[in-house]
This record gives sequence, C-alpha cells and structure tokens, in this order.
Amino acid sequence: MRKGKTLLSVGPYNYSLIFTSGPIMKDGEELLGICVEHLREILISAECPPRERVGMIMKQLVYAWIYATGEPHGRHEWSDLVATVALSFRRDLDMYGGEKNIDAIAAEQLANKPK
Repeated sequence: MRKGKTLLSVGPYNYSLIFTSGPIMKDGEELLGICVEHLREILISAECPPRERVGMIMKQLVYAWIYATGEPHGRHEWSDLVATVALSFRRDLDMYGGEKNIDAIAAEQLANKPK
C-alpha cells in the first residue's frame, strides 16, 4: 500500500480521498460522502459503513468526472462515462493495494485526526 496522501485520478486532475471523523453536512442534511469540486477532494464520512465505502467513493468519482467533462447526454455517453470511471478507479485501487486496503486507508487517516 502506498503511504501518504491518497489521490484518485479524474482526467488530468487528482482528487484527494479524505475520510472525515465527523459527519458531512450540506444544506442541513447529513451525507455519507461528497465531492468538493473546487478543492478537488472526495470526502467520505466515518459513518459510511465499511462495506459501502468503495461504492460511495465511486459515486463521488462520477460527480468529479461530470464536473471535469460535463454531464453525458444519452445512454451511450453515460455508458462511456461509467466505463471510464470504473477503469480509472480500478487502476487507482490497484496502486493502493486493492479494494481491501480502503479500510486500512480509512483507519490510518481517522487515527491521525484530532479528536
């Protein structure tokens, strides 16, 4: 597993993957994850169940790719986007030791956050 900042590729950009120790709030609603485009960050709440983390990360990556490329029109463009996101995320996961290490990355980040 690579040490240091966890970066996810989105076209020519890198988004930081950050696990938060507290809830993520937006417009009075508690979220399990959010893509913050202007900071190029994907935040995942510690409240997100471990078995749902990879799916939540991928969901936020879809938003990041839409911000980078524009929203697809029609089935074919959507399927191209989904394939691109999935392939890019799989490559990033491989770089960090695979899906099994997402929990280790989360645990490491959360252990280093102030209480």
